[in-house]
Amino acid sequence: MVTQSISSHLKCSMEDAEQIKLSGNVDESILREGSHALASKLNNEIIISLNYSQNLLGTQEQVERILVTGGASSTPFLIPELISFLNVEIQPLAPTRKIELHPHMDPSHMEEISTRIPVAMGTALRSVLF
Repeated sequence: MVTQSISSHLKCSMEDAEQIKLSGNVDESILREGSHALASKLNNEIIISLNYSQNLLGTQEQVERILVTGGASSTPFLIPELISFLNVEIQPLAPTRKIELHPHMDPSHMEEISTRIPVAMGTALRSVLF
């Protein structure tokens, strides 16, 4: 949705918009608009999932914190937008912060990909467990 926002505002292809988004060379208002649209959609999906889980478990306990993973978790302005919708603590899950890196590894690269690692691990576990 953020890429679509950039594409429509700048009248460029989705591929070009993705490159512009990744470069960070785009007006902040365009990023905010796309993040707001994405957060709105995710908000609806999260509420549906939470309601389903609460009904299944027979509980009405409130969620205290949400951990987000994947590439979208590093989308500019997304987490603050989600916090404003859901009124709950939200933070990226970055397990590599607790890992001691080999001296030859670039810490900034690990920070960049850290929220995507749980997605890969979950996908790998699915093939082992099922």
